[in-house]
Amino acid sequence: MSLLAVLVALTLAACTPARREIDGDIVRRIRFEGNGGVGSGHNDFQLRSAMRQAASPPLILTPPFTWTAEPAELDPGTLQADSKRIEVWYAHHGWFDARMEAWATRRVRPKTDRLAGAVDVVGYVDPGALSYVRVHAHPDALAKRLDTAYVVPIGLDAAGRPDQRRDPVQTAIRAALAGTSLRPGQAFSLEAVQATVAAVTERLRDAHHAWASVTPLVDAWPEDRAIDIALGIEPGPPVRFGRVQIKGLTKVSEAEVRDTLTMVTMAQGDAAVDARPPDWFSLKALERTRRNLYDTGLFSLVDIRPVRRLDPTYGEVADLDIELREGKFRKVNVGAGVQTDYFIVTPRVNVAYQDRRLGGSGVGLNVDGGFGAVVGVTAEDDGTVPLFLTGSGEVALSYPWLLHRKLGIEAGAAITRDLQFGALPYLRFDTHVGLRYTINDHWAVTVGPRFESFDYTGLNDGAATAARLQFGTDFGSDAFRLLSVDLGVRYDRRDDPNLPRSGRFASFAVRQAIPVPTLSGEGLEEGFLYTRLDGDLRLYAPFRLTRDARVARFVAAGRLHGRMLIPWRGPDDALPYPDLAFLGGPNSLRGFRTNQVGAYDLLCQYDGGRPRPAHNNGEPYDVNRTYLPRGGAFAVEAAGELRYDSAGGLGVALFGDVGALARRVNDLGGPSATVVDESLRYGGGVGLRYLSPIGPIRFDVGLRPLFLEDTSGPRRVFDCNAIDVLPRGYDLLSGTRAAREAAQAGTAKPWPVAINVLFGIGEAF
Repeated sequence: MSLLAVLVALTLAACTPARREIDGDIVRRIRFEGNGGVGSGHNDFQLRSAMRQAASPPLILTPPFTWTAEPAELDPGTLQADSKRIEVWYAHHGWFDARMEAWATRRVRPKTDRLAGAVDVVGYVDPGALSYVRVHAHPDALAKRLDTAYVVPIGLDAAGRPDQRRDPVQTAIRAALAGTSLRPGQAFSLEAVQATVAAVTERLRDAHHAWASVTPLVDAWPEDRAIDIALGIEPGPPVRFGRVQIKGLTKVSEAEVRDTLTMVTMAQGDAAVDARPPDWFSLKALERTRRNLYDTGLFSLVDIRPVRRLDPTYGEVADLDIELREGKFRKVNVGAGVQTDYFIVTPRVNVAYQDRRLGGSGVGLNVDGGFGAVVGVTAEDDGTVPLFLTGSGEVALSYPWLLHRKLGIEAGAAITRDLQFGALPYLRFDTHVGLRYTINDHWAVTVGPRFESFDYTGLNDGAATAARLQFGTDFGSDAFRLLSVDLGVRYDRRDDPNLPRSGRFASFAVRQAIPVPTLSGEGLEEGFLYTRLDGDLRLYAPFRLTRDARVARFVAAGRLHGRMLIPWRGPDDALPYPDLAFLGGPNSLRGFRTNQVGAYDLLCQYDGGRPRPAHNNGEPYDVNRTYLPRGGAFAVEAAGELRYDSAGGLGVALFGDVGALARRVNDLGGPSATVVDESLRYGGGVGLRYLSPIGPIRFDVGLRPLFLEDTSGPRRVFDCNAIDVLPRGYDLLSGTRAAREAAQAGTAKPWPVAINVLFGIGEAF
């Protein structure tokens, strides 16, 4: 403790107390009187945001913060200027008669020769009456005041000529206004007016009117507490894309860039050269082009500027000046992390090398490798998991430049050494070749063969038997070879794949296995023959709780996902264990541990050999228990989330999950009560989100009732003495040996609800 005291003393001695850093007065806090509370629209926090005078951090006068926090000095001149700033802020938010009446300072600490004083600042405000947007009182006079093609009073239909009521411009205007919060009955906000102008301008420019302009007209009537708002809109003519000029290239060829432009079907070029008419101007097309250029991995900066030009064939066109800055084609990334599932901890170090232009060509090279270990904290065991070193390596080549970047080809190979479910060591090698065809901005198809070699290594007799039985009754080996052809179709219309708030996503994949005979100790295995189907559908819809809300911070998200394996030789034919469907975890049913939905088996491994007699004559011994989930040939799950994102990067989510898992599809045809007990699972919970630079960091708490696998114990037992057979822990409260022994003996009643905590990076779906 003496060493700690010395370190604290030295740290404090190196810092200067806040009251010695300035000569005048420190502002401890700023508050107001006469304004409203938290939900009033003009609380203390909102008014302070309009000021230049700052307040000191909390506890500025309390040790040890007085040595570490940065104080804010009182400046009377700034404070007086803040009076005007606050009145302007009030006017921008609908309080046109607001007055900043006075400032007062209340002494908290006296000023001395050595120490600054400290004061609290109190502002006295009279906000007056709040004005609201109303249906425009004088719509007929607007056309004279706004010399524009279209005059749109807020709260009335667009006031263009009768023949304009259904034209494309009016349609775009109405669509933009429908998505804004500016409407009659809403408290006036200059920010809402500016957002509406921006929304209408963007919608018109996306509807081919590249040079559209929108002018707001705001009339305030404080005596009536009313605001009349109108928009003068000059759309200009519809515009096509013109020529493209590309700048900034040194190593990348211009042809490669133009291939990327062609892929998004825009900017076809000069009409005199290309017989096809250029595409219509669209902001979405510009954004897709920018995103596709970034996706090539060749550029660190993409700047696209439309330039107005009169074309003899098409009239006004928008030429594009594209300024590019080439990035680093070769990158090395080193990372480390730890994965934990309550009872098993696996640290890992990973190194990745990427070359976007191998040897100056358009071929991309990715090399990825890493190593780690299963070091194990086995709270549910009587022993410890031995240290098991894991490792993996992967190399992949890709060439995405065929058919103007619509067609790409890739090939890769990978090798992995790991523990399956923390107990079954295996060595896996796989290689694949694939073609990817991009139909348009949203649709893509992939197809190609894959070969996989999978071997369990170093298993004792009990573990080997457990491993073999996971595959199916006809499988007698601890290795297999799998040859398959994979076909996938992908549809993506999300606004942001990493943090989606609107749009939809769908994928469907088919794997057809081709039998590859494998020689085992029991003879020649004829190999797997099955078809695997995977489907995934996701929907995202932003919404506001009230029409007056300026930003849609709520998102309703839903997902439907399923997997089915169809064995061709019969329902009990063997299927590869790694290909089966499993449910549970941070991206599945979140009330369950990872892959722990459904029936499971128990494998025992004794550090000093299996005791005989089973009680070991009363002497202690170490046993490691591993619980192997059965998985199934059929799984379907649905998830729903209600997400709320705050302005500060924090978010909250309420979620519900439901799913079904069956060993074989035929098992779903039994008695309904049995199907529900054996297959149907559900739960829900609440989660916190933090939007970090690496993506949303997710903390979820999943709740669910207890199910059959939680209370009935393991279905099969391998290499265990009867005295060592225990059910697995299924949540935070059931993991200790004492809790599971009490549940098995019936001396303690389990909680009726299971609680699981999950961490992750990125949204659940």
